Amino acid sequence: MSHRPTRRTVLKAFAAIVVQGIGWAAVPASAYARVRAPFPVDPLKHTLQTLFPDGVTASAMAHRYREHYPTMAANALPNVRRLLAPYYGEPKLIARAIKQQRSTDFAQGDSVIINGWVVARCEADLCTAALLFLDV
Repeated sequence: MSHRPTRRTVLKAFAAIVVQGIGWAAVPASAYARVRAPFPVDPLKHTLQTLFPDGVTASAMAHRYREHYPTMAANALPNVRRLLAPYYGEPKLIARAIKQQRSTDFAQGDSVIINGWVVARCEADLCTAALLFLDV
């Protein structure tokens, strides 16, 4: 049985992106350059893991997006990298960039319908990119 996102879980997931998770992404971008680990930390991976405390809902949204919009979903990771890369380590700027892109997407009609929900493309892209880094 697959998990179908309810109205409440979708709202919680997107609220967590902007409110709860952003505070955890506060590792300065310069810290990534100083770390000398055998496997360098991908700043996008770190950011997405902190943005999605509810991985199950993000996973369900991503699977539906990829199922119904495969061409759009194929570009999710590059779109998210382009959106967030200038702001790694700056949680307030990440939140602002996501809010601004969401507003732009809706204004331009760049949205998708997932389980009856009209979702900004950037939100669907974020869920799809997060799926690559979450253990769900």
